[in-house]
Amino acid sequence: MKAIALTTDEFTHHLDHLAPLCALENYPVQTDCPTQYQFLKEYYPMVQVRYAPFNFHQLTEEFDTFIISTKDARKDLQPLIKSITKKRIRFIFCPHGRSEKCEIDPMSSIYQHQDIALIYHKNQINIFKQLGIDTTINEIRLIGDYRRKFYDQNRALYDKKTALHVQTLFAKPQPLVLYAPTWDKNSTFNTFTKQLIDHLPDHINLLIKVHPLLYKHQAANVIKHTAYEKDNCSILIEYPPILPLLSKALYYLGDTSSISYDFLYEEKPLFFVKGKEK
Repeated sequence: MKAIALTTDEFTHHLDHLAPLCALENYPVQTDCPTQYQFLKEYYPMVQVRYAPFNFHQLTEEFDTFIISTKDARKDLQPLIKSITKKRIRFIFCPHGRSEKCEIDPMSSIYQHQDIALIYHKNQINIFKQLGIDTTINEIRLIGDYRRKFYDQNRALYDKKTALHVQTLFAKPQPLVLYAPTWDKNSTFNTFTKQLIDHLPDHINLLIKVHPLLYKHQAANVIKHTAYEKDNCSILIEYPPILPLLSKALYYLGDTSSISYDFLYEEKPLFFVKGKEK
């Protein structure tokens, strides 16, 4: 298999899933987005990165498999590529969050139109069966927690970057609490952030990790909340590596973000904020 990962646009949160996989398997990553290119060079220097438009004639000459984290890429692009190049490229779907989160419809259906779908844990197979998803229509590969393996192999590098880019956001070193809300209708960012900051004890540092899509869709609200920042509170808008942040946090606070699955490994307390009633 000759594979390359493709990523584009504002999906910087995909990098922390695609880049570790490509680093471990020695696959290149290509992006046409300058921001993604900068982040890949800064935070994943061990990965071979290409910065160029997606020329499918050229790509299909070199590769037979595309790795993507965009759920509809295979459905939308495979017919187009075949019509342009007369070649059928396989698509591997690499989820950009814990696959168990896809227990919630309609997210679970994304696995039904992939050539190959990667999952973290065999428990996802049981979820598929409970939801009536036919797992024989494509290939499902169990890959385990490869991001943890990648972080463990590169811990010194990422701990150094976290100290440089994150810990310096605060006036002094103190126990760190991480609040990482999701971005969609279940997000608690707009309803909970100011209250959280107002009641923040002086002896705690609070890091609010904003989802990139929350900033894209609600930039004004995110910027408004930065006005509430204190010496011991900071809003972090762009920082792709998640596991280094989790390793430094004393507690995790969230809603429905799949980051909570990653934090379970730390064996530290997790607290959840309830979103608005549907």
